[in-house]
Amino acid sequence: MSLEYKEKLKKSAVRTEPLDKIYAEVASQMGLKTVAEKDKQWIKADGLEYSDIDGKKCIIPKGKDENRKESVGFYCKNNGKISFIDENGRLYVAPSTPQREKALKDAGYKQGGIFVPFSNGERPTDDKIHKKLLKMESKQMSLYEKERSEEFKEYAKKIGIKTISSRSEGWLKVSGVEYEYAGSDKKDTVPKKRDPTLLNNVGTYCTNNGIIAFVNEKGEIYAAPYKLVRENELREAGYKKGGFPVPFSNGEEPTKKSVAYQLDKMREKTHTLKSMREESEELDIHKDLDMAENPANMDLFKKKRVRK
Repeated sequence: MSLEYKEKLKKSAVRTEPLDKIYAEVASQMGLKTVAEKDKQWIKADGLEYSDIDGKKCIIPKGKDENRKESVGFYCKNNGKISFIDENGRLYVAPSTPQREKALKDAGYKQGGIFVPFSNGERPTDDKIHKKLLKMESKQMSLYEKERSEEFKEYAKKIGIKTISSRSEGWLKVSGVEYEYAGSDKKDTVPKKRDPTLLNNVGTYCTNNGIIAFVNEKGEIYAAPYKLVRENELREAGYKKGGFPVPFSNGEEPTKKSVAYQLDKMREKTHTLKSMREESEELDIHKDLDMAENPANMDLFKKKRVRK
């Protein structure tokens, strides 16, 4: 061990003890309590190496200077992550959830402006830490999805809509489908299942330029070429006219070939049925005219017109 390294250790040991007292004093003044399940629900971030968004490797500083005393007892949220500095001056981070924020508030922490690791595209270089963070995020997403699902179901129950089968009149589920505009490189995506912006659109339908779409009780968007029978089906199920954007009704088309193929087939089928109906109606009109021109069939013609 070099003399230089020994000197650094001595200085660190001399400095650490007073800092611990300083941190403890700040924590005492703020009335901080130990955060519940700190080691299970959080990742200790001090000294961790990470890669930033450009691939540059950096190290999260340890609480070895007096600057951190100003941050003891504070937490911060950013882009789905939440961090805090505890009574020992240690930095912790985890996926942000209402439960974690509540645990911090219950322990006396206040919201402030501290560093939030892994919240701007950075990732830990240690595979174990990275996997732990991903596992925590996955668990959080599952809980979030469950909560959102219940919220949508409760809302649907409140407004009293019935379930629409995707097979009943040939509907196409388009939630999360990527699309592009003809003659343009611009791409966008239909809102995903249970997108928070869709909650108030549950139980509604919209029509535009030959397309009809609705948002069901699960927060899913379905669309199809417009047919009166489809609109009637929605009305009978308790759906009402709403005001959300109708996918594929303003020149945009799905980028995924299988979805584009399904939509084209549905349009083709609807167009064929419409043409057959119009042709049938035209034949009926000609028959009616022939009957009207023949005085012997006038009584029959009048009876037929009344039945219509």
